[in-house]
Amino acid sequence: MPLMVGMQRLIVLSILALMIINIAYLCNSNSNFKVEGYVIDENGKILKNVQLYAFKMIRSNEWKLISKGISNENGYYNFELNRGKYRIYAILDLNETIGFDYAISFVEIEVNRNIMVNITLIEGASIIVEGEALIADSPEPAKYATYYINMNITNKLMKSRVLMIYGSKLNQLASLGLPNNLIVVPANMNITIIVEAYFLIGRIIRAFNFTLTEKPLKLGRGEKVTIKVTKSSLRYSLNKVIRKASYVRENITEAERKGFYIKAYKSKFNKALNLIENAEKKFQIEAYEQCYN
Repeated sequence: MPLMVGMQRLIVLSILALMIINIAYLCNSNSNFKVEGYVIDENGKILKNVQLYAFKMIRSNEWKLISKGISNENGYYNFELNRGKYRIYAILDLNETIGFDYAISFVEIEVNRNIMVNITLIEGASIIVEGEALIADSPEPAKYATYYINMNITNKLMKSRVLMIYGSKLNQLASLGLPNNLIVVPANMNITIIVEAYFLIGRIIRAFNFTLTEKPLKLGRGEKVTIKVTKSSLRYSLNKVIRKASYVRENITEAERKGFYIKAYKSKFNKALNLIENAEKKFQIEAYEQCYN
């Protein structure tokens, strides 16, 4: 009997110990930690009035805005955050120029203790995307589009983690107060914007990739340009059709060389060439809506 009583007591004590451990863990996981630091530019100068946004990852690649802040006169900021994985975005526009003065930067951190994280901003510029993406494969404009900044990594970029994705795939845009047609890019650097546009073709949504500009773009600090995505997408689509026409012409020439009778095919092909030529003329005068009429 004493042995049984002793074992019962041991079991009860073990259960109590596990309960205490679990309660302590829950209390610790819900406790707040201080995340603090300074926002500076690439030369180490402190930056005040920087808007800061703390997003917590609630599931794979899904982030929720938890807290907002602003850097003080000394460039200092701080958040009280509980345990978890976070992204902190830093946005500063001095309103001295027509475009953004700094590229948008962010840091990604795991919060399980008090930590200090400094954020570096580099000079930026703005691109406004105007219009709708159109291609020959679909009778409708793109359902949505994502914009990727493509550029060489330099020593300047090594100092800052710059936001390189804009548009529909960045679901934090609305929470950051940014419109879907804005792209904030690093200034004084050659960049290319890759557009990933999604079109309904039949019953399937398909993605098409093309560049927003025909050649790399370099903008000065605070500069702002407007680029028509309609023009970019139609140029991509026309080039694609022209390449296909060239391929067909080569095959027709080869078939004729081998003695095949293809007069009917040549007639249809010439009609297609006339349509392409007409579309090119409409494109040159920026009558984009008429390019495929």
